[in-house]
Amino acid sequence: MENLIFVNKLIELRKANNLSLAFVAKYLRISVKDYMMIENATKSCSFFHKRKLARLYRVDYTDLTDDSRKLDFNSIGIEDSLIYGNSSFKINKYYFIIFFISLLLIGLLAVSNSFLGKDKHDLFLDNLNRISASEKSVIFIDNQNQLIYSGLYSKVANLEKVVKVRSNSNTTYLLTDDGIIHSDLTFNNNFLKKYNDIVDFEVDDNYLLLLLYSSKVKLIDLSTMKELEIVNNTNVKYINIIDGITYFIDDENRLFINDKSTQINDVIAIYGNDKLKLILDKNGSVKVLSGITNFNIHILENIKKIALGDDFIASLNNEGKVTILIDDNIISETVKKWSNILDIASYDNYLVATDGYKLFGVGDNTYNQFEENYAIIPTQLPAVSNINYEETDSFIKFTWNKINNAEYYSVKINTGTDFSSKLDQDSILIESSKFLPGKEYLLKIVAIGDQNRYLNSDVSELSFVYTPQISNIDENNIPPEDAITIPALLHLEKLTGKSKVNFEAYLFGLSVPVENFVGTENPKIICQNDYPVILSVEGISDYQEISKEELHNTKIKYTYCKVVNEELDKE
Repeated sequence: MENLIFVNKLIELRKANNLSLAFVAKYLRISVKDYMMIENATKSCSFFHKRKLARLYRVDYTDLTDDSRKLDFNSIGIEDSLIYGNSSFKINKYYFIIFFISLLLIGLLAVSNSFLGKDKHDLFLDNLNRISASEKSVIFIDNQNQLIYSGLYSKVANLEKVVKVRSNSNTTYLLTDDGIIHSDLTFNNNFLKKYNDIVDFEVDDNYLLLLLYSSKVKLIDLSTMKELEIVNNTNVKYINIIDGITYFIDDENRLFINDKSTQINDVIAIYGNDKLKLILDKNGSVKVLSGITNFNIHILENIKKIALGDDFIASLNNEGKVTILIDDNIISETVKKWSNILDIASYDNYLVATDGYKLFGVGDNTYNQFEENYAIIPTQLPAVSNINYEETDSFIKFTWNKINNAEYYSVKINTGTDFSSKLDQDSILIESSKFLPGKEYLLKIVAIGDQNRYLNSDVSELSFVYTPQISNIDENNIPPEDAITIPALLHLEKLTGKSKVNFEAYLFGLSVPVENFVGTENPKIICQNDYPVILSVEGISDYQEISKEELHNTKIKYTYCKVVNEELDKE
């Protein structure tokens, strides 16, 4: 059962946004009856549903769930993707009563059929799930979302949208963002296909532990393939299994061991082996849960992950630095040189880490788990090819073949002002007035890599003599010198929806002075991709016809969405 303060917040938020019970229930992928029970304080709201509700209403998760905090109902609004992304989600408050009465009439019959379709899971790659170590190999997810196997079974795989990797002595397990676990070598994949709503998992040599979207936890015996639902607590947000012992943490950061409550609070993770179990608390401090260690773990601060070996304790802090507590100065000094590390893992006597590009390691390397030739070596992007140009209206359009894995293209032309631009598309429009008839020009294009996995391409060049299109002119209709000349109109492209880089390059190509356009980030609208997109433009509009002179004298203001790292969207 939920407390009344939290329930009242839900009711006020829903009513403030004119949302129906059916809308919220469908958004959470539960029945209307179940959601009504939550608002009536007769049913608990799971951690995952609370997280989705906070996202729906664009409120801080703590503000929503902490009874001591109040919400500012004057500044809230529902998730923008529900407003702009899908018109079917728009709710008209005048139909609220009709919808509500209709749903009561169809009752439970509708409930059983309303949610048969699968919505995309809210799963994403957490950096702390990038790497896993086993006896003979290491697997990690690089920044190109490739799976790199290093060691006895070295290979590169391209299974898309992997959000977590884990290994035991025999098998590697992969969780994809559709909520399904995949495995290699010995495991029965067909058995796992019936679980399509997994949000997290952990594994040891004997058991596979699954956390489902419903917050139910399944324990699977890998030898018999039998399963057991071991937790009915709807607030589980973290799971782990170490030597057959299960550990759970609820949304209040309370620790449960084998589904039994403890008096230990403020916990965010458990790490361990057969000798030692460690707790990581919400302040980034490390404490001993069970076992004995001779290392001074109290020096570890601001920690976000722990990896234990047979004779060492390694930690990764929030600045991407790794510390290893070990009686070996050479190994300790080696680890200190690592930087910008995203994830660490260990197995027995070795430690590995990745920055998303390379694989680092120290310790027992019997199977070449972290041999240098298995690290990612940057490759040079191929040169841009098939460069063409054509004159259209008052522009010259340049096109070229797309280069896979290029971050963007650097384009330079020796016009009077040495035109240059950065583009994330394989074409560009440049105003014809920048070119003089009969003059030879040189276009240079470089495909720019990320400088880690892919290096810049060689320069590609196109030499051309500008020959403008000449319209048929009736000499008898040449206007007198004092005649009023009607300026030629430019036909603008669609502006909203362009990437910020392309939008600014487009304005630059139209010779709009840089000081005449200024952009502002809208922090309330999150980008759907990893680059900012234009949301609105003032001063000019999509497909507008405007003279060059008017355009060049117009002050242009535009807004763009906010790019965030998805891992920060976690609770």
